[in-house]
Amino acid sequence: MPEQIKLDGSIYGYDKLIKEGNNFVALQGEDKPELYKGMKVVLLGDSRGYVSSSFNPGEEVTIIRFREPFKGEIQAT
Repeated sequence: MPEQIKLDGSIYGYDKLIKEGNNFVALQGEDKPELYKGMKVVLLGDSRGYVSSSFNPGEEVTIIRFREPFKGEIQAT
């Protein structure tokens, strides 16, 4: 049975990750269309049209995975 994980904040209106077993399979938010693994989406970018990585605005991509944001990624130096 899927487990719903409420995020501490919101990622562009999305505030829940859906987990099945050890994998995150969807991202949900109130009044937002669900994003799910295997879904094809068109990248829009931020307010300036910026898309991170090597992708471009308007490019169609397939969602292959989700990860819990910021978990274990910030390290003190």
